[in-house]
Amino acid sequence: MVAAAIAKLPHGGDRGNQHTGGKSAIAPLPTQRQAAEMLNIGVDTFIEVGNALAEIRDSRIYRNSFGTFEDYCKERWGFTRMQASRVIAAAEVVGNVTDRLQDPPSNIEQTRPLTKLPAEQQPEAWAKAQELPLARAREDQA
Repeated sequence: MVAAAIAKLPHGGDRGNQHTGGKSAIAPLPTQRQAAEMLNIGVDTFIEVGNALAEIRDSRIYRNSFGTFEDYCKERWGFTRMQASRVIAAAEVVGNVTDRLQDPPSNIEQTRPLTKLPAEQQPEAWAKAQELPLARAREDQA
């Protein structure tokens, strides 16, 4: 499951740590645009990838081939630990707010303000954020 979620990233999950003749053949790092595209993946994918990265980080699976989680992210997937942390945090926020009746955040950018709040405050903040467009529409009609 972890590999399947990560494989949904651009480059088909086919980054670095590929060994040929005992030598590591690491693919070049992505451009800034490619890295941005990785972070603009669809809602299902960013949730799956965030959860998979959290599992890899927490269980330290990366230590089989990499010294640190940061090295794993950079060499295997071509993004920084900070980018990985953002995807992980976004997936955690979606998990925290999905008990509500509202639609969950549909992209990473919608989760960013919520990541700054304690987990127990995120559902209420998301509910209020969902109400804002409705309140503005009502004001426009009045």
